[in-house]
Amino acid sequence: MQNITPENIIKRITKISGYNPYENTRKREYVEVRALACYLMREKLNMRWTNITKIFEDNGKAMHHASAIHLVKNFKYYKLANPSLQYWENMFHFIDGLDYEEIDKINVLENRISNLQNKYDTLKEQLNHPVVKLVYDIPSEENKWELADKIVLIKKAWKWKEKEFIDKCEIIEAGEGISGSTF
Repeated sequence: MQNITPENIIKRITKISGYNPYENTRKREYVEVRALACYLMREKLNMRWTNITKIFEDNGKAMHHASAIHLVKNFKYYKLANPSLQYWENMFHFIDGLDYEEIDKINVLENRISNLQNKYDTLKEQLNHPVVKLVYDIPSEENKWELADKIVLIKKAWKWKEKEFIDKCEIIEAGEGISGSTF
């Protein structure tokens, strides 16, 4: 079975057995398939007890980690009473040497690498911008600060030219000065 996850295990158990391990009941059939699910998650995927119980809790089945431990410890006795459990267990094929938590970590790391690659590509593209290249060509650090001050002034000048800013300004008519001259 490719891409085995706890969710896939539960779905497959429900499909092959006809019993939903998330069902809030203590009927024997449900307890046995719940034990099968916990056993596979713990013994085959090497999941922690708290992670196993979290999967059940997230799907509406209240469970304490002690319950999961009890189910896994008693699974061998459930198999003796119900031979179908052994048959259902054999329907799952796991790759040795790689547990679920490692697979999860690998997926997280692959996503991080992908995000970092995207950021790197964006930065690389920005560094190839002609304005950035001009700044890198400035000979001294002092000259770069002077350029930064001039860029701030240019941005302010552009803001003056924006339509929104012009609409907010009042035009004041020239009047006569004290000596009668216009200014």
